[in-house]
Amino acid sequence: MAYTKVSTITTTGDQYNSTNGNPSAWRYFFETFLPTVGWTVTLTDSNSANSPAGTHSDHHYFLKKTLTFTDNTTDTISFVCVAQLGQGDIHYHSWDGVKPTNDSSDPEYGRGSQEMHNDQSNNIIHGGAGTYDIWKDENSDSWVWLKEGKFIGCWLPNGGWIRQDFTYTPGTEAVSNHAHLLPAWDQASFMCHYSSSNAGLQTALPIDEVNEDKLTNYISLSTNNYGVWLGTSNDILMRASRMDCSPEIATGGELLQVGSSAPYDYYYGMTDSNGFKGVYFNFGTTDPGY
Repeated sequence: MAYTKVSTITTTGDQYNSTNGNPSAWRYFFETFLPTVGWTVTLTDSNSANSPAGTHSDHHYFLKKTLTFTDNTTDTISFVCVAQLGQGDIHYHSWDGVKPTNDSSDPEYGRGSQEMHNDQSNNIIHGGAGTYDIWKDENSDSWVWLKEGKFIGCWLPNGGWIRQDFTYTPGTEAVSNHAHLLPAWDQASFMCHYSSSNAGLQTALPIDEVNEDKLTNYISLSTNNYGVWLGTSNDILMRASRMDCSPEIATGGELLQVGSSAPYDYYYGMTDSNGFKGVYFNFGTTDPGY
């Protein structure tokens, strides 16, 4: 099924203005939108369980979501996303989902002991004025988040693309117990995270070397081929060549018109630096204008 635009926020670019500056879009995404698509969100400041005092202060978002796998079993992921609205950076910390965020006897307030990812060299939170759009799949918990047509977040349908049997060794410092996309990122190609190294979204299965640009509904996260997702609805398209494809998110997106006759479906998504197709989302039968 097609995605529909559910939110549009145009900002002035001012990082100190929570009404129509860039923080308004980021706070809306975490505090208003994510809870509508199955995420539990708790907000604290850097040193306590209180909410941040200033618009430009660090916002610690404790995120938790239950995944439903393709076999209909479930599991819960949890981690912390730190939006540094004053600096324009994003940082991710592990969180066990159990430690309370309001226990002042815990010096970490539930945060993981190690920062697992940061995009401090990419300041899209500041990044000038722009229009932020959120598109949502009408039949799942999947969504796409864009700024000026550039991807700054997405979630694939129903979590079924995350393999239930791929979990980290107990004690391993990781963002969560499953490999998954980061729900929001700066303009760098880090969309999912494995242990202490970053991994981009890669689509590479099944073996189909003859048709390198073939679009199908397979997806793989990482060169180790874990996290393969197989879709059944006309909602996303994904690369099927064995050759790795790491979609670029900093350069905007590519619009595909699919179908032999009207009404055509417009798919919007990402390619890699070689122009190979990555993952695309069905934005319906009207050109979205990107």
